[in-house]
Amino acid sequence: MKLERQLGSDMGASQVLFNMGYTELARGNQERATELLRESLAIGRKLGDKGIVSAAMIGLGVSATLRSEPGEAQTLLKEGLAINVELGNKMDIADDLEAFAGLAGALDEELRAARLWGVAAALRVATGTPWGAAERLLHEPQLAAAHFRLDYASWEAAFEEGRAMSFEEAVEYALSEGETVTPLTAVLKQSSAEKPPPTLTRREREVAELVGRGLTSRQIASELHISEHTVDKHVANILRKLNLHSREQVAVQMAKQRSHPF
Repeated sequence: MKLERQLGSDMGASQVLFNMGYTELARGNQERATELLRESLAIGRKLGDKGIVSAAMIGLGVSATLRSEPGEAQTLLKEGLAINVELGNKMDIADDLEAFAGLAGALDEELRAARLWGVAAALRVATGTPWGAAERLLHEPQLAAAHFRLDYASWEAAFEEGRAMSFEEAVEYALSEGETVTPLTAVLKQSSAEKPPPTLTRREREVAELVGRGLTSRQIASELHISEHTVDKHVANILRKLNLHSREQVAVQMAKQRSHPF
């Protein structure tokens, strides 16, 4: 492999390949990400390095989810998580749980997704490992999409259930078969005609305006003197209320309605 020869190290090559693959995942380049992560996995297996193998499997599981291959995703994520449990890598297990949360959201298992996002958030706090830039780009849309499909009270209750899980309960829950929850999309669409137009709170409108200007959650938190977690909750509420799926759609909506209150 050319990259291996340049680096002179299989270990170094595997790490670079994984980092490149994860970055491509965050950018939405699934084919390139899958290619890079498979190369990293092959080197990890060659070296017998379980850490490399598990990381690559989790990345490939996320890629499979984004490519609408849930069966492949579940197989990869379960194996990757099992390895990290064996190794005791709690910091990496937070990544695993977020990958499972993304898969649950893709399968319209909204309550399961909320619980998994909750337990992953608690584990990140416990291990002191906040999201990096690539993780934020990758997971923020998944989190927001899962959140907007549930009403606020249901999301908060399930999220807190996840936060309250022990480490062992969290692993068992992630490895269990996902529960099938009645998709809410059809219900929301059916009842939308009967509901009054959505109204954003003052703070939500402030956040929406800053999202419309292209600010990140960290920048918005600094601007409004609130936590990033609070910003993310406001963004999720905005998406849910306006029946939108991304920050870009919020920006378009704000551009259209700048002179008119919600």
